[in-house]
Amino acid sequence: SYAKDSNFFEIKKKNGYKTYFANNGYGAISPMFNPSGRFHKGVTYIAYQGPHEDPYVASYNHRKRKWTGPFKAGTSWLGSYWDGPKGDMHGKPAMIIDNEGYIHISFGGHGGDKRLLKHTPNNFGQVHHGNGGKQIHVRSQNPRDISSWKTMKESRLSPFGTYANFVKIGPRIFHTVRHGVHDSAWTIQRSMNNGRTFEKPIVVFDVNKNAKYNDSWYCTFRAKENSGKKKMLAVTCSYHPHRKFGKDAMERYNIYYMEMNIANRRWYNVKGKILPKGKRTRKWANKHTLVLKSQESKRFKYKYISPVAMDFDNKNRPHLLFNV
Repeated sequence: SYAKDSNFFEIKKKNGYKTYFANNGYGAISPMFNPSGRFHKGVTYIAYQGPHEDPYVASYNHRKRKWTGPFKAGTSWLGSYWDGPKGDMHGKPAMIIDNEGYIHISFGGHGGDKRLLKHTPNNFGQVHHGNGGKQIHVRSQNPRDISSWKTMKESRLSPFGTYANFVKIGPRIFHTVRHGVHDSAWTIQRSMNNGRTFEKPIVVFDVNKNAKYNDSWYCTFRAKENSGKKKMLAVTCSYHPHRKFGKDAMERYNIYYMEMNIANRRWYNVKGKILPKGKRTRKWANKHTLVLKSQESKRFKYKYISPVAMDFDNKNRPHLLFNV
């Protein structure tokens, strides 16, 4: 529908048109911050990181061919230290729209600032040694209205996080993050009341600490919505050995995949086999969820796999897209 609408990328001004709605958005689109845009009841909503690492939202009404915004949706802790195109991109916003039409944004975390530990412990990872920001949840004051926002302090989303994902499956909203800096677990929090409150975090992939390095993961999440009676939350990750000493290398290798039945919270591999319970470290993942082994492959001379994009075809088969 965008291609048919010649005004989609145009915002009207008194002196004509420009082909963008902002010239101060920072950080490339990444599947690790997802979704950054939603289409809802004839309107496309877009969230992005602007000046001082703050989240901004713009919307486009396709019937009226009219842009609204952008509006600032919140204030990031990261902006007190970083700014501009060389700033910290770990707190870019993720967006979801609940069943009542309210728009939710999660943003601002690079693991969590050590000041947060005065009020609550991080039970799933480590905080940042510098300015690690704070994972913040805001919601539009009114349904489908991006002009004013409310900080959802009562929602109980963890302040420790980075790489936020929202996934909506029926009435449930899932919020996923890496629960701290590199050597931290990935966690899920579930809301059953349109994002007003979230349950306690549960671990997706965990960290095993070694002598020279700790496990670190880069994950993306999607809903597997066409799976009949079973509603599944799918996750795919690449692995990073985070070095304890010296300069950390950029290795990210192997691709892992599994999916959770949201009714009973049991995990399955890509073939639909129930996975054994236990701490989901790299050793466990290599045995049960490995779908691409690039670490020792001669095809991949540079051991780096980009964040993985994921979707499903009409036969419910996952398709994974990445650069090496």
